Parts: sequence; C-alpha cells; structure tokens
Amino acid sequence: MRALILILISSLLFSCTFSDGEEREREKLILPDLVLENGEYRIGGDDGALIRGRSIALYSKEKRAEVDNLFFNQGNLSGSCSRASINLESNILTMEGDAVIENRKDGLMIQGDIVIFDGENAIIESDGRVSVSSEAGRVEGEGFYGDLNRSSFSFRIVEDGVLYL
Repeated sequence: MRALILILISSLLFSCTFSDGEEREREKLILPDLVLENGEYRIGGDDGALIRGRSIALYSKEKRAEVDNLFFNQGNLSGSCSRASINLESNILTMEGDAVIENRKDGLMIQGDIVIFDGENAIIESDGRVSVSSEAGRVEGEGFYGDLNRSSFSFRIVEDGVLYL
C-alpha cells in the first residue's frame, strides 16, 4: 500500500513540472503597464500630437506605446492608420495599415502601407510605396522622404503621376 502511495505522489510531482522551453516562453511575455480603451494620449508636450485610439497600450520599460485604430492631430497635421507603434523617447510614430497623413496647410495627403512620422521635426519617411496627392495632382512611388517644414519631398523611385507645387 505504501508503495502505491509513493508511486502516485511521484507521478503527480513529475507530471506537473514545466519544461525549460515553457519557462523561457513565459519569461519573454511582456505585458503593458497600462491599457487605455477608446483613450487619448499626448506625446511631445503641449505642442505635440494628441493620439486617439481604440486601444493604447503603454510599455514603460520599453518606452513605447502600441495603438490600434490610431488617429492623431498636431497643429495643421492629422493622420490615421490601423495600428501604430510609438517610441516614447523620440515620439516617432511608425504607422501601419492604410496610413494617411494630411497637411491641411499645404493641402497635401500622404498615404502608404507603412509610414514613419517624426512630428517634432515634421519629417515623414517610408521605404515602401507611397502616394502624395493635392489639388495640383498626384505622385506615386517608393522610398519617400518629406520635410514638411521646408515643403521638400522626394522619392527614391517615382512610378507614376505629376504634382505641381
């Protein structure tokens, strides 16, 4: 009888242990410090961008935020995308999924799948395909760089269109 009890206890102890791989996977899981649902968050001080999102997850150790269904407004600029990652040290937004930035002052709309926006320096970049449109026309290409302060825009490759500035 004692042998049977020892066997049962031993089998329970051995069957409930984690493998090394499972423990390592648990250590890699990083949870946000704060999640705002249908929230607002301002980056870059009073003149910075006001971020709105269906979900805003803040990660303090990584100094980043992840936003679903982002919309932002900063002075004459506004933008939206399906999801974004924000570096909370540099306040640079990496916008993904139907990213759109509108410059109301110049009447420009910049669209792409992945767009990087540095609001502090008014710089927009993308390695992928981007279109720039206004009342004066439309240009599509790859490898976009735009300096909104200087109204200077360039493409690595222009694929189609004409834009008169």
